[in-house]
Amino acid sequence: MGASFIVKAIDEKGNASIAAQGNVVATLPGALSITNYQVGAAYIRGSAPLGTTSIAILIDGKSIRTGSIAQNGSYSIYVNGVEDLKQAGTTFHIVAYDANKQPMRISTSEVRALAATK
Repeated sequence: MGASFIVKAIDEKGNASIAAQGNVVATLPGALSITNYQVGAAYIRGSAPLGTTSIAILIDGKSIRTGSIAQNGSYSIYVNGVEDLKQAGTTFHIVAYDANKQPMRISTSEVRALAATK
């Protein structure tokens, strides 16, 4: 942020227009991550891109629950009791929304089986 740039249009003859200068005022949002979710966990957690104001989990295209976003961009969605998430292999989507309630990023994951204990 804070970097400046200059743009000139050049026609087919090589003539350049008057330069226009601009400044970068924001960075592009980053990725939407999902921490590996295992059967029986109470929360789905991860990190949301800059500008995310709300977060939701979708299963089969339906919004199931929403979660909270911390100032550092981490999020958590309470999912204890969601029957679809009790089955390993279930695919789910996490959606990050901006202040206008528009989807910014969508990430996909699946419920993982509990690791075998020895």
